[in-house]
Amino acid sequence: MVVATQAEPAAEADFLGKPPPFFSFAYHLGFLPRVIAYRIQDYRRRHGQPRTGFGPDTQLESPLVIAACILLMVFGLPSAIETGSVGGWISTFVGAGGLAALIGWSIVNEWRWRRAEGHRYGYADFMPSVFFFCLLAGGSAGLIVGGVATNDPMSGYAWTLPGLLAGYLGGLFAARWVHALGFIKIWFIYVAVLGLVLLPFEDLMVLYIYSIKR
Repeated sequence: MVVATQAEPAAEADFLGKPPPFFSFAYHLGFLPRVIAYRIQDYRRRHGQPRTGFGPDTQLESPLVIAACILLMVFGLPSAIETGSVGGWISTFVGAGGLAALIGWSIVNEWRWRRAEGHRYGYADFMPSVFFFCLLAGGSAGLIVGGVATNDPMSGYAWTLPGLLAGYLGGLFAARWVHALGFIKIWFIYVAVLGLVLLPFEDLMVLYIYSIKR
């Protein structure tokens, strides 16, 4: 459930419900940067206050279930592939099935809540970390895939811009609708934050390899 927006000052956040047309400079050069700045400030404001207990979306059992499912797949898949172990395949399918079931349960619960409340994700729910991760991931994918597919660094450079564009457009959607994942969304946000740290180092390594090949 999305609950963070309920405490936002109405006057200060009023512009969030009045986006300009998507295909306009006002949207991309004015409205979107303002949304990102506001959401970052709002995050700092809310998390700068003392907190007690656990948040309303906290699911104490989900980290244990996720860890157990991942361990089942990690230990089962190698033996299943290498030796065709029946136990390995069972472990892999149980782990993958459990993880899929947890994600599905989270999504369904969130969907039921949205239907009951009539809630639609807007820019008050925008997640800058997810947006920037998608933007960076798109550029990284273009850089790597373009260069690897053609074995030409120049193609990698050329495909970076389309990748950034795809990541930008995908990020606009993902940054709002990541909440549709329900309580499991927090783990995807953690992955996005981790990606923002690791992807730049990966890109630097790729650029270094390309410079050697030229």
